[in-house]
Amino acid sequence: MRNHETIIRHLIESAANVNVTSERGSSPFLAICQHNNVELARLLIQHGARHDVEAKNLYDGKINGLIVAAESGSFDILRLLVEAGLDVNYKIEGKGETAGRTPLFCACAKGFQDIVEYLIDRGADVNGTEKSGLSCLHIAAAMGHADTVRILCERGANVDQQFRFEEQDVTAYDLAESQQHDHVCQVLKSFGARQPPHSTLPSHVEPNK
Repeated sequence: MRNHETIIRHLIESAANVNVTSERGSSPFLAICQHNNVELARLLIQHGARHDVEAKNLYDGKINGLIVAAESGSFDILRLLVEAGLDVNYKIEGKGETAGRTPLFCACAKGFQDIVEYLIDRGADVNGTEKSGLSCLHIAAAMGHADTVRILCERGANVDQQFRFEEQDVTAYDLAESQQHDHVCQVLKSFGARQPPHSTLPSHVEPNK
């Protein structure tokens, strides 16, 4: 990676086009967001790179650096972008299955607790949902991230929030139970989550990550 950094620095300082984009709109800055290299990110910005650039993801949803950083666990880059004024409640645009997801949702799906706490501290909506109605708590519970679930509950997440799945109203507890995430179920119960008499969800249910 160090050799790559040297090449990148040389290109930037040689007046290369820092805002060049791929067919889907991806740029050098968005690529850097995946690797949490703040020094290179700042260097790009100093040489005119747009920190608010957007691109399309694999589902044709429009994303920005906050989404990329949140999905990659790039805390320092994410903080740089928030401090630069990007909206912590930015939503992926489009009609694909990722539509409506926020940086907080993406971080919860991966269990990046430092990013989750930081975004909530900066005003991220803990009860916001993506296109299908899936919330941050739903995805964290489904993925088995008990510590993230605890953070969300402590910060005001609705433990009994429901979304519609296969003609059923499903809660975070339902999802955790269907995946046999007993540790998550215990956390949810400690925050007063209602427990269904029996789950009718198939054990393979796992919302798209």
